[in-house]
Amino acid sequence: MFGKVRKVLRFLKNYKLYSYGYLLAIIFNIGFEIVSIATIIPFLQIIFKDSLFDLNAQEPNLDASLSSLLDYGQYHFGLYIYNHGRASALFWVCVTIVVLFFLKNALRYLSLYLLAPIRNGIVRDLRQQVLAKIIDMPVSFFSLKKKGDIITRATSDIHEIQVSVVQVVESLIKDPLMIIISLATMFFISPSLTITVLIVLPVGAFIISGIVKKLKRNTVRGQERLGDLITIIEEVLSGLKIIKAYNVEEAQKRKFSRINDQNYKIQNKILRIHPLSPVVSEFLGITILTFILYYGGKLVIEQNEAFLDGSALIFYLILFGRMISPAKTFSYAMGHLKKGEASIDRVFEIIDYPIQDQSHLKHINSFEDKVEFKNVSFAYEGETVLKDVSFELKKGKKIALVGHSGSGKTTIAQLIPKFYSVNEGSITIDGINIDEINASALRSLIGLVTQEAILFNDNVFNNIALGKNVTEAEVIRAAKLANAHEFIEDLEFGYRTNIGDNGGKLSGGQRQRLTIARAILRNPPLLILDEATSALDTASEKKVQLAIEQLMMERTSIIIAHRLSTIQSADEIIVLDKGIIRERGTHFELMSKKGIYQNLVSLQSFD
Repeated sequence: MFGKVRKVLRFLKNYKLYSYGYLLAIIFNIGFEIVSIATIIPFLQIIFKDSLFDLNAQEPNLDASLSSLLDYGQYHFGLYIYNHGRASALFWVCVTIVVLFFLKNALRYLSLYLLAPIRNGIVRDLRQQVLAKIIDMPVSFFSLKKKGDIITRATSDIHEIQVSVVQVVESLIKDPLMIIISLATMFFISPSLTITVLIVLPVGAFIISGIVKKLKRNTVRGQERLGDLITIIEEVLSGLKIIKAYNVEEAQKRKFSRINDQNYKIQNKILRIHPLSPVVSEFLGITILTFILYYGGKLVIEQNEAFLDGSALIFYLILFGRMISPAKTFSYAMGHLKKGEASIDRVFEIIDYPIQDQSHLKHINSFEDKVEFKNVSFAYEGETVLKDVSFELKKGKKIALVGHSGSGKTTIAQLIPKFYSVNEGSITIDGINIDEINASALRSLIGLVTQEAILFNDNVFNNIALGKNVTEAEVIRAAKLANAHEFIEDLEFGYRTNIGDNGGKLSGGQRQRLTIARAILRNPPLLILDEATSALDTASEKKVQLAIEQLMMERTSIIIAHRLSTIQSADEIIVLDKGIIRERGTHFELMSKKGIYQNLVSLQSFD
């Protein structure tokens, strides 16, 4: 378990100064707490004892031992009582108590003050690393995961880590220190009594560990069910029209209700088991305290320990009593850690996912000759998608990919930017295998326009610029070439208008023209158009088609389209069927063959 917690606490290295200051404040805080208890009892014992100070007593020698220090302090304190009276001594004892507890609490506040940026910083760094890793991870990772599950890891699981690990950082550091220092002091007072206590304590630890293990099992199941719930909610929101159109509202409700009920039962188990840990630990603590009172009392009566007398036993009992609270808190924290262990696994599956180091790969700055597929085969989850595909795309030329759905067209488009890696064969650009090319450098040469217009909840300008340091004039020029400037000017705030979540305030054609403007602004030498007009109505398609023609001018292009008008002017048309190239040639060459392509044209079916 602590190995997993260390994954979270490794972020402490970013806050070394705060951590050292916190540790120092905690040590002094514990020290003042024990000293305040240790000094008060013998002082009060001297004040309220009946016998007066013995003037004939010799001043004890002061050395490094605790006993000599106590004898020395008692001697001078007794002398002070003799000279100034018990009332005056009692006053200064009270002043000492106030000062000691003021210092103890001041250091307690200082430790919490220093802990705040540590706790909040760890959570901030976790979130930052998760998002950064999500952006850096290959697309193939997300093909195997539900989107709702990824969202749960980045939100609910990090929140669980915050509650279960980060918020108990103090307990993980302060409580063990308090227990260790208290035990060391108790061992000094009575070795035999402390050894006996340490023999009894593991029984309680064993009972609590059983509770904690059961808690972890249920927590893992709970996080899985929560991920399923979020996935269903997301599917309902994105597919609401289809759900209503096909009258499957009740089926969706039942599906959600079934998983929601499972989550309800699991969460009940978690909330019922979780309080057991502090309750059991408190009961065990009181039981052991009673045992100490009995066994320690016998030792005092029989005078079997050198330092154990009535006042020392009281001090021992107070120390153990003070130790119960951090032990209970630490036990509670351990339960929290177990509860958060599942979330740590899920979050760090993303953070620790190995990313290929791209620094040693080649950086290319231009596209000069051709893109070539050489006997490329690709399988997805064991299912062959492409088989022995070979073709080349010369600079300045246009290739169209056609075929029924599932024929492998989009897969080819996703292999070129290295969203996936080929299983066999190779893809080269200017004779260089793309596996040897830095991914960022490769993608800087490619403009990608997909069927789904991917936009962000930001204004029009930022969606077109997309992080590039460009002027407004450059953005306007790109928008004009994309046939988008006119509708942008009609928006409430023009280019500064926020377009909502994924461009929800715009029509489908408007959204697609913004993505084309983005590609024009990037000015890539290589263009990939993946069904860029398939989701549009006829009127919108005409406007977008004009924008695409502007985009393709003097650019090398791969076109995936379902409209004959989009592909018939291509320099070469490649016909795919179940991942295999069946036909290739120009529009007129393929029509004359009277094969698959002619059939697709007659059906107007390129999807």
